[in-house]
Amino acid sequence: MNRISAALLSAALIAGLSTIAPVPSASAPTPVTHKLSIVQLGDSFSAGNGAGSYFGPQGCFRSSLNWGQHFTDWVNEQGISATYDNRACSGGVTADIFNARQMESQSRKGIFASSEADALAKLEANDVCGANSSDDIQSVEYNVQEGGAFLRPYSYACQLTLKPQADFVGSQTDIVLMTMGGNDVNFSGIIAACFAPSIVASPKAPRPRLAAPPSRPPTASSPSD
Repeated sequence: MNRISAALLSAALIAGLSTIAPVPSASAPTPVTHKLSIVQLGDSFSAGNGAGSYFGPQGCFRSSLNWGQHFTDWVNEQGISATYDNRACSGGVTADIFNARQMESQSRKGIFASSEADALAKLEANDVCGANSSDDIQSVEYNVQEGGAFLRPYSYACQLTLKPQADFVGSQTDIVLMTMGGNDVNFSGIIAACFAPSIVASPKAPRPRLAAPPSRPPTASSPSD
């Protein structure tokens, strides 16, 4: 092969190689674009009852300081992008996972109105019962009636119905956090039965006294032969 042929062959090889996409290094990390979706279901322990900073439907006591939120914060600190959706509600039972839950009726309050229809219109216009506080509220009953409140011609008692908690778990959900079952076995009643008697005991009842310590520590006896 003469010099001209060799030069042309080299040029052709270089041109061909330049059109081939570079093969990525096997050690190069693949960027993660998916956000981890975490959904919280359950009862008061999951909702965060007692932690403060509540949001959502009245009576659910969902807290932005609950353990599920702390877990999600920790996940994000590990460099994994995660979102968190708390759908737990205080007083929840296992049936609430797949069935709508009617919350207890709230205390009756008075309202100035010229008629029941006028009272209902005012309640809805001002979202007094928090119908728009969360998208998991399925319906609201205002239970308007004449009288029933001091110096008010009409009164109302809000009652919310929540959607099944499982409605907020879908194909996009990666992790479900949940505690449930305590209310199914009357956990609060068990606690009251176990601890209430000692709490309400007469303050005049004498406290049991501890046995006095020995005057001197016992000495170890020598083992017998």
